[in-house]
Amino acid sequence: LFIDDDAEWETSTTARHVLDLLQSAPDIGAVALRSIRPETGETIVEELPHPDKVWLQSVTGPVEVPYFYGVAHALRASAVQRAGLYPERYFYAMEEYDLSLRLYDVGYRIVYDSSLAVIHHHAQAGRPVIGTRYWVNNARNKMRVGWRLLPLRYALSISLVWGARVLQKTRSPQALWSTYRSLWTEREILRRERSPIQFATIKRLRAIGARLVY
Repeated sequence: LFIDDDAEWETSTTARHVLDLLQSAPDIGAVALRSIRPETGETIVEELPHPDKVWLQSVTGPVEVPYFYGVAHALRASAVQRAGLYPERYFYAMEEYDLSLRLYDVGYRIVYDSSLAVIHHHAQAGRPVIGTRYWVNNARNKMRVGWRLLPLRYALSISLVWGARVLQKTRSPQALWSTYRSLWTEREILRRERSPIQFATIKRLRAIGARLVY
């Protein structure tokens, strides 16, 4: 059971209910939580674990989602033993997405329940990843996921779309070059790590609304 240092459980029983949900079915590999703002209690929409965030806001019970965010979540130990640990070189961003794909590929699912929430304060102390560095890190790690775990067409589309995103957000050709150069320098590592998820896993992810193209 994990929670960031700038988050707190919404209630004194939230953690217990998270574990109850995890233990309710043996194929639940992870539980994703809802993040709320400390000032208003409103849902932090950008931290909802689904591409269709409008739809997920309308769901009232437990539902399967394609990934989870690191701010607060639960992992089944036996699932992680099968899927593998977090990729250690993913400094800031996308390590949860990487693990989510691998959990699905070994037969587990990720469940989100809107009644389980944490208050996310978004403290900046100790979190210097901002500005250009933020976008480079996000893009580089998303591309790593693509080249490690997804079929070639998705790896290519992710690299193109996220490269364009870096350029759009930073207005810096140097930032774009830095993103691609760092991947090029670890091309042999990525080649050794490459293990695309099964076609059946892709079908399953698509069925729950996952977005794999970018």
